[in-house]
Amino acid sequence: MGLIIFTSFLALVTGLILLGNTRSARMRRYAKRNHAQFDRHRSSLTTPLSAGKLEILKEYFPLFRHVMTFMDNLAFMRLADAEIYKDETPNAKPVCVTLFAAEFRNRSFPILKIAPLGSPFYASQYMTVKTNIPEIDRNYHISAPNQAAGLLFTPYLKGLLKTRDNIYLEVNDNAFLYHENCLQTIEELENFHCRAAQLLAEFGNTMINLDKPGSATINAAIKAAPKPKAPLSDEEFNAKAQAMLSVMCPKEIARTHGSASLRGFWGIILLVLLLAIPVVGWLILKNFPH
Repeated sequence: MGLIIFTSFLALVTGLILLGNTRSARMRRYAKRNHAQFDRHRSSLTTPLSAGKLEILKEYFPLFRHVMTFMDNLAFMRLADAEIYKDETPNAKPVCVTLFAAEFRNRSFPILKIAPLGSPFYASQYMTVKTNIPEIDRNYHISAPNQAAGLLFTPYLKGLLKTRDNIYLEVNDNAFLYHENCLQTIEELENFHCRAAQLLAEFGNTMINLDKPGSATINAAIKAAPKPKAPLSDEEFNAKAQAMLSVMCPKEIARTHGSASLRGFWGIILLVLLLAIPVVGWLILKNFPH
């Protein structure tokens, strides 16, 4: 009898620990820390109008899980896991990625699509363009209907494309979608979120500056584009990127340390429980009437 009680107690503790460490549970906690709405499943990540403009949502068959919704006065944003099927055949295997999507309330972007050359989603209805930056052109397939997309190649985006070979980006009208061709681990989720948020903020600021009185329109900006600045060294770029991320995500970075402390606390609790189990079992066996 004592052995049965001991085994049941151990199974209960183990089950609770495993349940609290599932991807769904950990992403729910991430959403709660960031004051986001959490849905285990959603049929769509954007409004139907935006989904019809973004090729990855229009041409393929995505399913969304662990969806977090963030809102502010400028846009609403979603962070989610996605299983994307290239077709609807029964044996089709999905590509699993973590997506960040956003829709601005009153802001529009030029059309731009960037995908790694090896991505299953690189095909586009728009013409292929080149940046004349070897580090970018040899790793990415870039599509756009006209030169206006060049306005979105901010220093931060160029730096990301030079130093990473897994970025997928689509912007069209008020919609923005970003992923890194992989399912992000929970440990990397905050850094991924910050990179996407930084790009979104830069694109938004670029469009806002063009709308200011006396600023060039998109077409005028293309015709009279300023001479490019000398490229940043790797050290300068990394320092600038880190400074940007610190400004964009101070709460998230602080929560990273808080999460580590919390994991340490639960580790101690688990150790105490594991040490207590044999003692509890011994006491039960000793005091159980024979």
